[in-house]
Amino acid sequence: MTIDEKWRDKNLLLRKKKRINILERITVMANKEIEIVNEETCKFLWNRKENESFLECILSHAFMILLSLDKVIGFYYMKFRIHMNLKKYKKELNKLKKEIQIYESN
Repeated sequence: MTIDEKWRDKNLLLRKKKRINILERITVMANKEIEIVNEETCKFLWNRKENESFLECILSHAFMILLSLDKVIGFYYMKFRIHMNLKKYKKELNKLKKEIQIYESN
């Protein structure tokens, strides 16, 4: 190996490690945000007011969902996209870790 090849390999290794750090931070932050959103939606949807009967609660939630169906669909679509991106990032993380192990073993 020449000096240029060693430098290129070290540079590649550093870029991959930097990318791993970025992806790990993104996945941690996204998981925290998903947990917060899930907690807030559960609190909002499954809690009812003191003077509200069970039937009134169900009807008010049904009307809310029907009248703002685009927001509900958009919300679940965004959750789906976040989960798909997280899955993609995890695959990329595993791939990068394997490549780093190969480069460090050589």
